[in-house]
Amino acid sequence: MRFVQIDHPEPFTDTLMVAALLISALVHDTDHPGVMNGFLTAIEHPIAKRLEQPVAVLENHHAGVALALLKRPELDFLAGFTDAERDQFTSLVEENVLNTDVTTTMPKAKDFEKKRRPSAGVLDFERRASFSHELEAKEVMCMIIKAADISNPSRRLDVYNKWIDGVMTEFFVQGDYERAKGMAFSMNCDRESVVLAKAQIGFISFLVGPLFKALHTYAPSLQPIVDRIAANKEHFEKLAEQA
Repeated sequence: MRFVQIDHPEPFTDTLMVAALLISALVHDTDHPGVMNGFLTAIEHPIAKRLEQPVAVLENHHAGVALALLKRPELDFLAGFTDAERDQFTSLVEENVLNTDVTTTMPKAKDFEKKRRPSAGVLDFERRASFSHELEAKEVMCMIIKAADISNPSRRLDVYNKWIDGVMTEFFVQGDYERAKGMAFSMNCDRESVVLAKAQIGFISFLVGPLFKALHTYAPSLQPIVDRIAANKEHFEKLAEQA
C-alpha cells in the first residue's frame, strides 16, 4: 500500500476502505485447514459442502469465520460504527478476502494492465493523467491484496525460503493423503516428483511475476520489489540447472 501510494495517493483517501484492506490482510486465512480448495471439494468436506457452488471454498470460509468473530461483544471493534459504516466495512472485508482466490488472479491482472495500456491516439502523459480516474479504488485494493497474498517471492531469499518450507510441508501432507486414498495428486503435492526449484520458477513465471508486473505498470515505485522477484527467480533457475 505504501509503495502504490507514492505514485497514486487517490485510492487511499477513503480511510474506511484502507482499514478494511488492512483487516482483510490480517484475517484472509482465518481457520485455514492446510489443504487446497480442490481437495476439500473432492473429499466433500463440510467447508465445501456448505456452499451452493464449490467456488472460492476456502476464501468464503475465511471471510465467514473472521466476520462471525465480530458477533462476540468482546471482539466487536466496530461497536462505535453506524449501521451503514458497519455494513460497508464488513462487505469490503468479505470482498477483499474473496479476492485472494488465485483462480481469478490472472484474469483480473490482465484486465488491470489492459486499462493501464495507452490507447491508440492517446498520448501517454494524457493516459497517465486520466488513468487514476478510470480505475476504481476497489480495483487497486484487489490487486494489492492479491499481490500481498502470494508475495513470498518478493521477500529476501532467507525469508522466502522459510515460507517455501512451510508451504511445501502442507502440500506434501495433502499429497500423502491423496496417495493413500488413490486420488489424483494436486499440483505440487507429490513429494516423490516435485522439484522445488522448478516449482518456484513456475510459481513466479505464471502467477507472481505477471501479477506484480501489472501492478508495477500502475505504480512504478514497486520497482525494488519487482527487481527482487526477478533476482529470486534467477536464483532458482540456477538451482534447477545445477540439479
